Amino acid sequence: MSKRRCVFCGSLFKGQKRNFEHVIPEWLVSAADLRRRKMEVHVGKKLVTVAMNRLGSASCAVCNQTSSALEGAAKTVFSKIHSNQALSQDDAVTLLDWLDKVRVGLWLWLLQINAAHHAIEPKFRISDRLGVKDRLVAIAKYAPHASMRGLAFWGVTELFQLMPSVIGLLINNLALISVSSEFLVARHLVNLHIGRKLDTSGPDEFDIHPATARERTFHFFGQPQIFAQSIFPSGIPALNSIKTTPSQRHPKLLQSAVITLDGTLMPTGQLLGPIQTTGTNVDIHTVLMEINTYSASNFLARDMLKSDFAGAENPALMRRVLARYESVLKGEELILEDLRFRYRQLTGIILP
Repeated sequence: MSKRRCVFCGSLFKGQKRNFEHVIPEWLVSAADLRRRKMEVHVGKKLVTVAMNRLGSASCAVCNQTSSALEGAAKTVFSKIHSNQALSQDDAVTLLDWLDKVRVGLWLWLLQINAAHHAIEPKFRISDRLGVKDRLVAIAKYAPHASMRGLAFWGVTELFQLMPSVIGLLINNLALISVSSEFLVARHLVNLHIGRKLDTSGPDEFDIHPATARERTFHFFGQPQIFAQSIFPSGIPALNSIKTTPSQRHPKLLQSAVITLDGTLMPTGQLLGPIQTTGTNVDIHTVLMEINTYSASNFLARDMLKSDFAGAENPALMRRVLARYESVLKGEELILEDLRFRYRQLTGIILP
């Protein structure tokens, strides 16, 4: 991946002022005491250790200023979460935007350091992915404790480098899972059949119509609090029952309000409110949240593997791409198997 492009807008650097955009912002580095925290990352076949507060890429000065406004708003939202204040619609959108930024920013950084090992040239940057697809955040807040300091990422695997749709974060006593994918929320609000057509020469195409039988759905273990927003192009009759307004950021898109969902991703009918502190065993529950992270990645990758590529410009290339997904998923499933075993050791319960 070229290092000469802005991580936000993708513009080539041609002498304009640039800044370093941190994946983990300075305010969070301070809040989570990350200066001594490090992260292990696979670079090719090697496992290297990187300081958390050095994850990032170059950005235009103008884009960096825009990002600073989002970071300021996100810092306020996190303060509200920790002080048990109710979140507004604007707060929830800010949190979803910020997680889009972190997720895509981490992905771009990984591609940059793995450029010699993975020939993936990104087709989008951060600004191209803020509020353009269905997205949700699953949140669990635990009682604060001195031992719960720092930050950990879940789901930073080779599959994430192929498909940056899911990431989990444990920030001190707060666990968050960010998931974003086309029609993920919509398919749970309305029973839809979604056919995807793949072609490396252009964007994916979708055939969407009401399903005649119940389609495959996803659910979260442990009942975290879930805020979700559906975002999709206008002109899809099967989605007319979802109440939307035009997106202010992307004129060709429609967006729903942020709603609360239960663990099966069905609407609860409740208004947004404060993030409640869970009274469950933290060790057990964080394993569940980590399981949820990898299960969501697995769910979306399995959807990808059902795609139609018969009309692709290069079918042989598409077969190789999907074969790589299959290969990577085997490693992902081993991680899930290990996590389920850990959960069984802690609880005696066998998860489905």
